Amino acid sequence: MNKYDQFAAQLSDGYKLFALALTGMFAQTVAAGVSPHSITRLQSDGLQAVNSFMQMSSESIDHYLITIDDGVVTRSMRDRQSAFLVTLRALTTKNLTNTVLRAKGSTTGFGQMLKETGAGLFEALMKKRMEQPFTARDSAGRNWNAGALVRTQARDLAYQTLIDSQAAKIGTTSDLASVSYSDNMHDFFGLRLSLTGATPGFQTLASVRAKVFHPNANAELVPYV
Repeated sequence: MNKYDQFAAQLSDGYKLFALALTGMFAQTVAAGVSPHSITRLQSDGLQAVNSFMQMSSESIDHYLITIDDGVVTRSMRDRQSAFLVTLRALTTKNLTNTVLRAKGSTTGFGQMLKETGAGLFEALMKKRMEQPFTARDSAGRNWNAGALVRTQARDLAYQTLIDSQAAKIGTTSDLASVSYSDNMHDFFGLRLSLTGATPGFQTLASVRAKVFHPNANAELVPYV
């Protein structure tokens, strides 16, 4: 597995643990009986989970950025990191808000119901909650399973920052680069680019980025020889 897919898998696994933690908090809140105190506790514990996950995510990105290529971290890479973390913060905060709203709308006195009906009802509640994964919308307004969206966005962050790093490294000695794939039969294999637009007669990296280096791509930049 390449380094950007490894990063995406790692961060996605972290999000799954965060979502599972919220699910557990929801179940405990409802099982104990919904009250103003239990809702306040859910909000507090949930916010702590959000902050812990965000700290882990920021540290994971920092580590990834300094380990790709020669550890060249450009302004554009940091800008991508910041934008991603803003999006992730918004998503996890929405997850918490929706969890609290669901808890407020749940049956109170659930602890007493457990005593009367046994653990089977609790297990049914957990199963039902797990079958309703968090959802999210992307920038195009499409609905996603939130975990899948986090993985896709994390992968694109890692991939785009890798391309930024490769461009910065090549750019120290030349304005020209080539597109490389493991499959040399790919339509864009060997495409020559001007990194900055300073070299006439070549398409620029910016002009082909969305087409060549899209979220599912595995093209990379190499020096033009």
